[in-house]
Amino acid sequence: MHFPHIQSALPAVAVAFDADPAEAADTRRRILAQAAGEQWLIAGMHLASAGFARLEAVDDGYRIAYQQD
Repeated sequence: MHFPHIQSALPAVAVAFDADPAEAADTRRRILAQAAGEQWLIAGMHLASAGFARLEAVDDGYRIAYQQD
């Protein structure tokens, strides 16, 4: 995801880099659901300075919950 805080909360939000926006949104929904359900520890260049987080399901999307020391 290029904009994790937006695209985790609203998985249908596409960016110009999505070759197939509908398929990209479906993939985001599937992976986000699995990551939240299995409590994956996620990391990525586009996350805030904390760098590591887990996802929590909220409404129709997900919230990024950063790991605390």
